[in-house]
Amino acid sequence: MKHRMISIYTIFLILTLTACGIGQDSVEKNETENSDIESDEQSVEQTPEQTITEMPETESETEFKEPISRTIEQSGLTAFYADSDEETEPFGLTLVSESGNNISNPDDWFAENQLYLPMINGPLAESALQIYKEPDIDYDYWEGFADTIFFDENYVYEWSPTDICVYDKETMELLYYVQTASAASDTWYIMGNCAYVRDGILYTCNIFNGYATPNSCYLMAYDLEEGELLWRSEDQTFNSMNFIVKGDVIICGYGFTAEDDYIYQISMRTGKTISKTAVAKMPDILVEQDGKLYAHTYSYDYVFEIEEK
Repeated sequence: MKHRMISIYTIFLILTLTACGIGQDSVEKNETENSDIESDEQSVEQTPEQTITEMPETESETEFKEPISRTIEQSGLTAFYADSDEETEPFGLTLVSESGNNISNPDDWFAENQLYLPMINGPLAESALQIYKEPDIDYDYWEGFADTIFFDENYVYEWSPTDICVYDKETMELLYYVQTASAASDTWYIMGNCAYVRDGILYTCNIFNGYATPNSCYLMAYDLEEGELLWRSEDQTFNSMNFIVKGDVIICGYGFTAEDDYIYQISMRTGKTISKTAVAKMPDILVEQDGKLYAHTYSYDYVFEIEEK
């Protein structure tokens, strides 16, 4: 991914220099033409009705800024919370249905419920596109990336086991490049739709794919502008394939073979657990749609009515 980032900048630089070169040629051409005009004017008497109109200045080409590069150091990191004058209230979840799925493929679940996740590449991409493709996303462009690609209303995220790139959704400009420095390499577990940026703060996760171990399976909030970790949730609060951001709440799932399984609600303000709802198996995929929360697990499917606060 580092090589891709460098190549992107090489392209940006070439385009910028080319644009500047074109601009310079235009200026030199205008200066030559103006010189010829002045020469002609010396031989032609100017009347009061004649005026000289100056050519408007050419606007400079837009240049992409160098992205902000950050490394999140997690070695020896334990849970801690941010201060807040008021804690976020959780959403009420009222069970609508619980049904066995005979260990079904997620494709069937997406199709039967007409569900959708804003995903392009990655483990859920094919099944998540059961309904439509958003017209403001250039799928052909992003499908050329090897890593997991997903997006929200403002950003496109490129996710790999070691880093996250955050792009402007409209301009495709690389804004942030974030690496993690974890004690164990396999704790940065590849997932989908598990990064979210709001007001310069990145909400993301650290996951270990196995039985509960210390310092794993948590969410965190990182200030990208200041380079500061704001909070880190408790261990074993997140190992689902994705999380959902709704208001100031992150809705996610955790569970494993011999462990308790829950849908968690985590405060985006503080990182504290503000609610947990027991389910029979680990919630691996979550989708919020039409006022309902859909949860796919290994052998059960759930639908909850989301009570607005």
